[in-house]
Amino acid sequence: MRSGGRRASGPVPPDLALPELAPAGPRGLVGGETHEATAFEGLDAAGVRAVGVRLLECRLADCALDGGSLRRAHLAGVVLDRVSAVATDLTSSRWTDVEATGCRLSAVQLPAAELSRVRITGARLDGVNLRDAQLTDVVFEDCRMTEADLAGARLTRVAFPGTDLDRSQWSGARLDAVDLRGAALGAPRGLAGLAGAVITAVQLVELAPAMAAQLGITVD
Repeated sequence: MRSGGRRASGPVPPDLALPELAPAGPRGLVGGETHEATAFEGLDAAGVRAVGVRLLECRLADCALDGGSLRRAHLAGVVLDRVSAVATDLTSSRWTDVEATGCRLSAVQLPAAELSRVRITGARLDGVNLRDAQLTDVVFEDCRMTEADLAGARLTRVAFPGTDLDRSQWSGARLDAVDLRGAALGAPRGLAGLAGAVITAVQLVELAPAMAAQLGITVD
């Protein structure tokens, strides 16, 4: 962890310019198919099985995907607005140029996923599984990410402004130009995995109890 010092370059924002979108057909999301320039509005697809689905330049608004399986899905140039995907399986999915706002993504499964130029704002991500994921140019802003699992993840140019990371797991994570200033760190686990992050002096003091506990130090 670094406190202060040279400021690293921030995450590159998503490159989004959606074309005119056609409304989605009655079949909704179909596994293995490509949905391009499509608007999904109010879709109730809880429990959907759409493995390998490809969403290219699409918008999903007020949709429910809770408990579904979208393993190996590919999202490119996608806007997610108030989407609920609680406990949805997105293992090994790829996200490129994606913007998500006001989504419910608690306990979503994203192990081995690849996220590049992604911005997630105002989302519930408590218990999210990002084990062994690769995050590049990603921003989590004003999100709830308590008990997030980032063990073994690779993070490059990632920021967490206004995000609650209490009890998050960082064991074996690899960080490069990761900005934790403005995040509520609480009591993270696997503190050695935070090497490479930038924090403030105040955050360093706040981390002292967690450091002592994980190092077996008794403060008397």
